[in-house]
This record gives sequence, structure tokens and C-alpha cells, in this order.
Amino acid sequence: MKLSSWYGRVLGLALAATALLVQAEDPNAIRRNLASLSNDAQADWLDKAYHDATLTHMSGPELDAVLASTRWEAWLSMLRRNDRAAPEYETLMLRQERMGKTLPSEPERMLVRYRHSPRAVYARWLDGGPRSGQEVIYDEKVDAGSMLAHLGGLLGAVSTRNAIDGMIARAQSRHTVRHLGFAFILDEFQKDYDLLKANGKPTDPVERKVVGEGAKRMIEFRFVTPGQPTYYASDSRLTVDLAQPLIRVTESRDAKGEVFERIVFERIEHKKLAANTFSPENPEYRF
Repeated sequence: MKLSSWYGRVLGLALAATALLVQAEDPNAIRRNLASLSNDAQADWLDKAYHDATLTHMSGPELDAVLASTRWEAWLSMLRRNDRAAPEYETLMLRQERMGKTLPSEPERMLVRYRHSPRAVYARWLDGGPRSGQEVIYDEKVDAGSMLAHLGGLLGAVSTRNAIDGMIARAQSRHTVRHLGFAFILDEFQKDYDLLKANGKPTDPVERKVVGEGAKRMIEFRFVTPGQPTYYASDSRLTVDLAQPLIRVTESRDAKGEVFERIVFERIEHKKLAANTFSPENPEYRF
């Protein structure tokens, strides 16, 4: 490439970048520019905006313009991309799930260690809840259909292997141990999106807004569907971190508007897990 051509290309890119920076101060320009992009291009823009901290430095009106002009499909694509890019992680979550007619008044606190592929999950119920001390390990390399588990307290002396969707597991949750990760949450939102689109119904959230203040600002999406059993929930809320492309809260409501599931992710740490994380021989565990 000739020097003049190279210089011209660099200068063009620099001018384009400068133009975007100038436009970023104008919510109307943000709205026009983002709305003109394809879903894939919007997902790329959001991905870059997260990784170079553009979103965290935006004013309220600028963020409102981003939310007004980006489609849910782009957000979902970006979130799934970043989830797949983190092969292993550890989370601390507060979890409430309605079993029967009543949602527990207090959430259970859980430590979860997760590996995407091959799928493996370790979970421990922490102090303060009715299942305090309970542990489960699942590793699809060992047995894709079962998990090793023990109860908390004195009953925790005995570990047993149980079907992940058997009576014992279903008595405690509508989900299997395989669902204790971000992939399941995003999969369910993807399924609802695909169903809404196939049935000719609106696919974007009915509400999207910035919640919190300062460094704790997050983005909340709200979705309304025709409801169960076809869709996961009649009314769903998903709260996404503004500083990182991570889910912080997910909440699901039935046709009466009553919450049947809520998960709050207190801490999320992407890291290489220890080699014995999914082994019952790990001395940290009580198997």
C-alpha cells in the first residue's frame, strides 16, 4: 500500500472517530446513527461501548437515546456473545423461587461455580437459609443425567447420586442444576423472542430504563408476553450492569402479576477455576 493511501485511510478513520465523539454529545445524533444500523452492527457497537466504557461515561439523555434506538435482538446477541466468551466463572446469588403458592419471604444465598463446556456446576447453599450447607456437583463428563448431592446440617454426612430431573430435585426447584448459570436465563429470553417473532408479535421490551445512580447505574428491560405455558413468564424483568455486559437481576411474574422467581447476582467473577472445582474430593467441600 502506498504511503499516501495508508495516510488517507488513517486520516479517514480518525475523522470518523472524531465525528462519532462529537455526535455522542447529541442524543438526537446517537438515536439517528444507532437506529440506522443492522441488528448485528448494533450488537457490535454495544459490545465496543461496554469494553471501552463509553456507556458508563454517558449522561442520562445519552443513555436514553441508546435505549430508544437499539433493538432487543442486538442486546440479546451481545449478552450471549459475552457469556460464551467467559468459559468459567463464580457467582454469589440471592435466589427466590415459588414452589406451590407462596414465594419465600427471604432469598436463599448461593455460591455457584460454572463451566460452559463440558457443562459442570458446583453449588453450595450458604448460611442463613433453610438449606444452609447443602451442596451439589454436576459434571456431564461424569454423568450427564445425574448429580452428586448432600443435604445441610447433620443430614449432610451422606452424599447420594440423584437424577438431575428426578423427584428429589423437582421437590426443591422447577429447574435442574444445569440451569444455574447465565446461559439458561439468556436461552429463555431467546426462546421467547423467537416465539414472539414467529407469531408476529412485538419483540422489543415494553419498557427500558436506567435505574440506580452514579457508578451503580444499570439498565432494566421489561417484557410482557401472552404468558405461560407457551412463554416463560407473562411479565419478565432483566437488569443489566452498565459497566460490564452482565446480568444483575432477573425477575419473572405470572398472569396475576405475582413474582414466581427472582435472582439477584451479588458478585460475578470470571476466572479460571481450580482443577478440582467439580470434584467431590475437593477439601473445601463436604461430600
